[in-house]
Amino acid sequence: MLLAGISPNEHTYTTIMHGYASLGDTGKAFEYFYGVKSDGLELDVFTYDYEALFKACCKLGRMQSALAVTKEMNAQNIRRNTFVSNILIDGWARRGDVWEAADLMQQMRQEGVQPDIHTYTSFINVCCKAGDMLSAMKNSSKGWKHLE
Repeated sequence: MLLAGISPNEHTYTTIMHGYASLGDTGKAFEYFYGVKSDGLELDVFTYDYEALFKACCKLGRMQSALAVTKEMNAQNIRRNTFVSNILIDGWARRGDVWEAADLMQQMRQEGVQPDIHTYTSFINVCCKAGDMLSAMKNSSKGWKHLE
């Protein structure tokens, strides 16, 4: 592009960022994520531009990197919604970290973010992976009551 005298825009960066993220190369995806700002451009205010990054981080178990993305979202006044929270809970489930997943469920309640069936299913999954069947069954009941 540059050789043809065409400057990349936000969509160019986002497309490349998504490509690297889908390949699991979060390092390169982050380069493009931060490259947007260094080139004086801004990401769209929708979570789509952030989703690929934290989804890839969560899938690879790089939860601290995923949390860094959500902090960046907060700095841009983009609040975590159910979709974002579900991806993070799935990430904690992959690691079997019931405490972090439970903390995130609590944060959702405090922030007024409504859990959905996927939220409860992911949380039950992390409880089962951690061998905490009591919490799994308790949240199973909560989920059904909440969704009725």
